[in-house]
Amino acid sequence: MDKTDYSNFNKYVKMKRWMSYWHQVNEIISKKPQSVLIIGVGNGILPAIFREKNIKVLTFDYDHRLKPDYCGDIRNARAILNDLKVDAILCCQVLEHVEYEYFEEILNVFSRVAKKCVVLSLPHCHIALSGWIKASFLRRLNFNIIVPSFWIKDCFFNSEHFWEVGMKNYSKKKVATSINKKFHINRVYHATMNPYHLFYILSKKETCYEKSSE
Repeated sequence: MDKTDYSNFNKYVKMKRWMSYWHQVNEIISKKPQSVLIIGVGNGILPAIFREKNIKVLTFDYDHRLKPDYCGDIRNARAILNDLKVDAILCCQVLEHVEYEYFEEILNVFSRVAKKCVVLSLPHCHIALSGWIKASFLRRLNFNIIVPSFWIKDCFFNSEHFWEVGMKNYSKKKVATSINKKFHINRVYHATMNPYHLFYILSKKETCYEKSSE
């Protein structure tokens, strides 16, 4: 599991991470939820922003020192979250820290807990050229030129990751197939100036029970 020192602001919060934060905040706020479950407490910036917007925030983390509302291994999320219901779930750069064999089961739990949507981001193993072009008379043009690193088999560059999208045996198609079992994928995109973070904007697939209970 991740052992990042979130308290070291200058080391942890780089400019590209701020770009990812912007996408996370924008996606959640645009859905107008009354409640959100954040998977991974991190440095506390996102919970503070959502609370300022009068969104009820609940947190899940394996590290009790971060004082999450729900503490434990994400692989045991079904038992830990039990009967929790929230409007939205935000899970960014977390699930690569557990084996892929748990990925679909965790998504199953998310589909039961989230009443509206899930904002998910995963690391995308690739070579990229990323940036934007802006002139006073033009709208900003963002661009990400991506070359997938499908020949890479192991996360030798990050020992805390079991897998990443785009690596050998973890293609975008495979990940999308897993997600589609429980969710509609509304959008997939790379964070501006941080294409390593690949965002999936998901909405729930209704079950027969949910339709009949409305």
